[in-house]
Amino acid sequence: MFEHIKPGPPDPMFDLKRDSDNDQSPEKVDLGVGIYRNESGLYQELEVVKLIARSSKEGQKADEFGARPRKSLTDRIWDMMYVSCNILSDDHV
Repeated sequence: MFEHIKPGPPDPMFDLKRDSDNDQSPEKVDLGVGIYRNESGLYQELEVVKLIARSSKEGQKADEFGARPRKSLTDRIWDMMYVSCNILSDDHV
C-alpha cells in the first residue's frame, strides 16, 4: 500500500534521542522536563511538579500532562510559579 512513498530525510531529533539513550557516560545530564535522575540514577520528580500534580483537580499524574493542557491547569501553574512567588504579577503580562 505504501510502496510508492519514498522515505523522508532522517529525523535529527530521533538521532539525538537514540544517541542520548545509548550514552552510558557518568557525566551525562538528563534534561527531561520536570523530572531528573538522582545520584542513584533513579527518576525523581521536582517538588514543584509534585505540588502541581497534587493540586490538579483533573487527577492527572505529573507525567501525564498533554502537550496542550487544560486552561485551568495552565492558569494554576502560572499562579504557582509566577504570581504567588512575586516573580511576575498579572499586571506585568
